[in-house]
Amino acid sequence: MSGILTKSINKKGTPAQQRYAFCENFGKTIFKPGMSLLDIGCGDGAFSHMFRKIGYSIETADIQDKAFPWKHQIINIDEQAPVGKFDVIIFTQILEHVENPEVAIENVLKCAKPSSIIVVSVPNF
Repeated sequence: MSGILTKSINKKGTPAQQRYAFCENFGKTIFKPGMSLLDIGCGDGAFSHMFRKIGYSIETADIQDKAFPWKHQIINIDEQAPVGKFDVIIFTQILEHVENPEVAIENVLKCAKPSSIIVVSVPNF
């Protein structure tokens, strides 16, 4: 896995562009047909759309209900945490916005399969 990180992290573009490039490379590297992905804090759906194009089955969670140009499933992770459902969970730039980070992480872990990969990032203030 360290090859993924070294290959993906570069200093070109904005921090958001760097995260996108990392996630795209990461997503392509680990993908297997039938994998499910939960994008928490999906915002405008840029990451979700990119992962969907790779082939993942996508569900999203966000406090805002945005109009996506493609069909997807929106869940409320606090109320509907689907236990053990996802192969990959993307949880980037969200933890610093939640009232109780410990509860948020517990909810994320409930959604994960035992072999899940969870990608978490927070800003470097």
